Amino acid sequence: MSKKFNRVQLNIFKCDGIAIGLCILRQLADMLSRIMFVNTFVAISRGEADYDQVLIKHPEFVLATLFPPKDDIGYDLNATFIKNVATRRFEFKSLAIKAIDTSMIGEEQ
Repeated sequence: MSKKFNRVQLNIFKCDGIAIGLCILRQLADMLSRIMFVNTFVAISRGEADYDQVLIKHPEFVLATLFPPKDDIGYDLNATFIKNVATRRFEFKSLAIKAIDTSMIGEEQ
């Protein structure tokens, strides 16, 4: 069994517009890497950068420095859990659901 890791679809429209669809396996690249790849691809395609001279930017994983983890998250590991929880279950017969559907269809018209 062969897996396709990357897929690209190019659509060319009659009005000379194009659309490019890109699918990259998430195990190969995260969203930031995908965005950076597409931005570099677009820059080369527009002629903003020469293919031979383009500097591939590597993603910077600085999220932890922008949003540092809190030392105290406010969760008590020794807290007791509520054991008596009330839940309710509603069951509707299929005829009742069909009646609601037909009444909603009648109101939309």
